Amino acid sequence: LLATATETRKGSKFADAVLACSDDGGAIWRYYATLAGPDPRLMADDKSYEGPSESAIVRLADGELMAVYRVGGRDSNLRRIYSRDLGRTWSEPDRLPAWSVRPALLRTAGGMIVLSTGRPGIYLWISSDLRAQRWQKVDIVAYHNHWAADPTYRIAPVTINGSVKWQTTAYTAIVETSPNHLLLIYDRDAVARSPEQPPSSLQDLTRVFVLPIELKRT
Repeated sequence: LLATATETRKGSKFADAVLACSDDGGAIWRYYATLAGPDPRLMADDKSYEGPSESAIVRLADGELMAVYRVGGRDSNLRRIYSRDLGRTWSEPDRLPAWSVRPALLRTAGGMIVLSTGRPGIYLWISSDLRAQRWQKVDIVAYHNHWAADPTYRIAPVTINGSVKWQTTAYTAIVETSPNHLLLIYDRDAVARSPEQPPSSLQDLTRVFVLPIELKRT
């Protein structure tokens, strides 16, 4: 078994994205390989850069592994790498159109690659080619707000101390329940990720939503 993880080495403020492995069904895990370490160029030039951290991995149709990972805060594009030797070594990263935190990634029974992430907003990114070079973007918040007649269910941008924040952590999860049928899980955060701000009313709640999705090739 392989699982992605994040480590921060003693004395460093930048993270590494790593792989852990288990050969006993998940009872014991150990370090397996490093997906990506901090990029010296970004460490020096980009103040929002945090180093490779939150990550996800999927096995492609040809057996190659593909991983994506976060490198910073809001508006930071995800990076993507490949491995042809079961995760021991990885390619140089490329930059995805998707952004920003805690990516969730899967390959469906029908061979599509699906990625969910966001902040700002929440988006689903879908690719039908074998190496996920081309992506279709779906705005989940726009769909959600079209459905949500109750204003306490809506996910909106909120200005706090001059900074615009969205009412969601944008931490998502996706699972395939049957071939090409997915569930996407995401949240609506009443206080726009700022504990200093109280909800606007007793009905202004933090909520978790589960969105059923059916994928069809066109």
